Amino acid sequence: MGSLPHVVEDCLGIVQVFSDGSISRSENFKVPIKVQDDGSAVWKDCLFDKKHNLHLRLYKPRSPPSPAADLPVLFFFHGGGFCVGSRTWPNCHSCCLRLASALQVLVVAPDYRLAPEHRLPAAMDDAMSSVKWLQSQALLSDGGADDWLREGVDFGRVFVVGDSSGGNMAHHLAVELRRGSPGLEPVRVRVGGSEVMKDRIEEYSKRLKEMGKEIEYVEYQGEQHGFFTNQPFSQVANKKRSREQQLEVLALSYKHRPSLQFMLPPS
Repeated sequence: MGSLPHVVEDCLGIVQVFSDGSISRSENFKVPIKVQDDGSAVWKDCLFDKKHNLHLRLYKPRSPPSPAADLPVLFFFHGGGFCVGSRTWPNCHSCCLRLASALQVLVVAPDYRLAPEHRLPAAMDDAMSSVKWLQSQALLSDGGADDWLREGVDFGRVFVVGDSSGGNMAHHLAVELRRGSPGLEPVRVRVGGSEVMKDRIEEYSKRLKEMGKEIEYVEYQGEQHGFFTNQPFSQVANKKRSREQQLEVLALSYKHRPSLQFMLPPS
């Protein structure tokens, strides 16, 4: 009789891979972070992929700047090494609340299928599926679109942002969407000074510059991996009131010189 299956890979106790190839994913994992919500943004969930039962979360400012000003769209892809994470996790949720209110944008935060049950490129396929869902909403002229998307949204200004592995997804999605679009620029790369993968991020930025891309590289001294997502209302995130000028510059880039802008592809 052979030995019983034993754990060969363990990801934070959330996902375990056993020696016989079976996989166990915990449904009871609680992220040890509290939601940070100052009430400046509102949100709702939408089903965007019925086949795979995938949902996304929409966020918008509670008080838009002006009734006449349509909100640009900002896609946010969560991190988690393609193996864990969700739009519902408190750190991702808090981050999207912050982005919606600070930048005055409509945030679209899709979930995607996770490895190892669903190997890459499943996550990228789902990212593209979420974009096509947005396109279908934009093209609905009979009032069948989601009520948040019927008016007050500027579908001509769509941006892609991601954290950790979500940043990887943002890059590849933007590259895929560059066909017939302005392309992968300008690009803003943010990194913590104590980031464990800082060397790779520096190399990524260097290679984009060598390709002639317009890129802004911003380093936050002493900060660790995922610092903004995990602490979007922290002193570092707020730098400018200290950081307010930086938020204004980023907001202006969205309004006047979009970053990672793309045209919605044909359906």
